[in-house]
Amino acid sequence: MNLIHNTCVLISVMRNATTNKSINIMTTSKKKVRYPQNLPLKQAVKDSGFKISGLAKRIGYCSLTVSQTINGHYLGTKVVPLLRKELGLDETPS
Repeated sequence: MNLIHNTCVLISVMRNATTNKSINIMTTSKKKVRYPQNLPLKQAVKDSGFKISGLAKRIGYCSLTVSQTINGHYLGTKVVPLLRKELGLDETPS
């Protein structure tokens, strides 16, 4: 009888948790882009075929920093020149 009672309590708690509208486990919010000047790098990374993790390893930064930089959430004054060089965006024609 104890097992049945515990199971019923668990089911009712789960039901109450899923019907309670004030609990929102998965919330998504878009962060405001603070550095829109970095957004062209995002397209350049896509066009290059590099993965963010591979590109980050090549320039010596973690993938989180590179991702935040190309998405405009981090200024990346030291990261941006390295990315531009690695992507071939700063090459001048000879």
